[in-house]
Amino acid sequence: MHDGLFPSHVLLLQGVSVGTIKTKANVCCVQFPLDFAHFLAFGSADHQIYYYDLRNLKVPLCAMVGHDKTVSYIKFVDTMSLVSASTDNTLKLWDLSMCASRVIDSPIQSFTGHKNVKVHLLTTIICLFSRK
Repeated sequence: MHDGLFPSHVLLLQGVSVGTIKTKANVCCVQFPLDFAHFLAFGSADHQIYYYDLRNLKVPLCAMVGHDKTVSYIKFVDTMSLVSASTDNTLKLWDLSMCASRVIDSPIQSFTGHKNVKVHLLTTIICLFSRK
């Protein structure tokens, strides 16, 4: 996104956007949770994940900070968990119930050794958890 604006396509009404999320860095990936249509998360080139309630686009519910490079992929594991992949070759699992603090600076768990290639991220996480 060259202009730093991310059109919120979940709010489309007959092809017209009714909301815009302003962001300073490029948006690299977007994910909507299956159960809550009014939320979204996006990964950014500024190394962060932003979680929004689409009923209030002025500020994110929280930002997740912990990657050292661009967040290239995110996926909701369930309604309160999000996993992210980055070009820093890590996967991180986040607890969205911690959003009350506005910034989550510690993931539940970090996984190293990931190569930044497209894989089904949920399958990767399940495999990592099953090794414990």
